Amino acid sequence: MILVCASELIPDAFKNNTHLETINFKDSSSIAFIDSTAFESTKYVSSLTTKGEEIRFVNVLYKASKDDLKAETVVMDNSIISISNKAYEGAKCKYITFSNNLKYIGQGAFANCEELTEIVLPTTLEQIDASAFENCGKLAIVSFNSTNGLTTINDRAFANTTS
Repeated sequence: MILVCASELIPDAFKNNTHLETINFKDSSSIAFIDSTAFESTKYVSSLTTKGEEIRFVNVLYKASKDDLKAETVVMDNSIISISNKAYEGAKCKYITFSNNLKYIGQGAFANCEELTEIVLPTTLEQIDASAFENCGKLAIVSFNSTNGLTTINDRAFANTTS
């Protein structure tokens, strides 16, 4: 078991830890970001990936479920404040309803979602990381509804889209 007391987990933090079975967060409200490779090749994440379950650490969506990756419409739970890198990469969704509390969309989080046509970004959003929606060829409408807190849209966030 690992007890985590951090607000961010950087790349490869627990990578290849084949004995890691349980993860507990001491102060769940402090977790803001978990890199997509933080738990790569761990027993914990491998078992969930095999089952096709959503992988979520408190209020950070680490990897979408197998069902969400195939669904036409994705509705996120309002407790999600952060979407990790590549969480929905290549998903088949056309429509996404983001969490009303979402602050961060990770690098490549929705890259290669070729059927995605329209997104409405929540007012709470602060950052869209690099390549977040890259290669979403049918993405024609991106609505920024009073996103006063949005401070950063990184390189190629919307590259190779129609919007």
